[in-house]
Amino acid sequence: MQTPILVYHPAKADQYVAYLEKQGVLAQVVHDKIEFEQGVKNGSQILFAWRFPWQWIQEGSALTWIQLMGAGADDIVHHHHVMNNQKVTRIVDQFGAPIAEYVFAWMLYLSQGIDRLRQAQQQRLWDPFETQPLLGKTLAIAGLGSIGKEIAKRGQAFSMKVIGLSRTHKKEDSIVACYQPEEWGVFAKQADYLVLALPLTHATYHILDKKILQTMKKDAIVVNIGRGSLINEDDLQNAVRYHQIQGAILDVMEQEPLQKEHPFWHTEGIYVTPHMSGVSQIEKVSDFFLSNLLCFEKSQPLQGIVDPVHGY
Repeated sequence: MQTPILVYHPAKADQYVAYLEKQGVLAQVVHDKIEFEQGVKNGSQILFAWRFPWQWIQEGSALTWIQLMGAGADDIVHHHHVMNNQKVTRIVDQFGAPIAEYVFAWMLYLSQGIDRLRQAQQQRLWDPFETQPLLGKTLAIAGLGSIGKEIAKRGQAFSMKVIGLSRTHKKEDSIVACYQPEEWGVFAKQADYLVLALPLTHATYHILDKKILQTMKKDAIVVNIGRGSLINEDDLQNAVRYHQIQGAILDVMEQEPLQKEHPFWHTEGIYVTPHMSGVSQIEKVSDFFLSNLLCFEKSQPLQGIVDPVHGY
């Protein structure tokens, strides 16, 4: 293309541009609204972005296509003037494997009592105890997109009973039962481990709340690798604090970074990680974009099209 691709990323835009230019694609970093508007005025039609200030895009913008650098689209779908006028695509089929490894790393850490073993070693204490293998436990996965499917396959490999919840109700070979959103209570109460791999939409906002938490087993563990706002944080904190469930592993929060005074930091049974389970790799994300760029130039269907109705 003769006009540059506009690239926006708060921290890594230069690295993305450098990689694209190595592949022979003309690209330009935009730092602010003025540079963005000038780029569009000069004929740029494509934006490759992460956490872009969507208010910069005006009604009637000549921008044609926006490729997001992540799997989520919840920060853009509410900007209807953008969704109605530009094609928007997100990254798909890239983050499932690393996120699934994250989920099982933590499940094994807790089930095998790794923290207790490490403390015993530091104290030179011989302290045998009974662990809780994953074998036979129920792994409930809410959201059966590419990430949920990868988690389900690993659950099957560990001989867990894997159940799923999905709007499309597509049952995978690794899943013994699949539930619809109106069956949340029946679904959640079976879980030994409840993994949230849902997109954030109007329908999923605070989907895990006091009502659902009260149906769960007292030794159940929640794992959230979807979006922070899937959970009512006050309800979850109280559920763990008062032993309604055993604990929670949280890689995503409603506000990030998590504020230093937030109770999650010091609530026993809650484990916080800094949104790192599915970290984007510049080369892989850029290669997905470049593949889509070829489709765009040939007027072929793009991969990862965001549906403004469903929000992903």
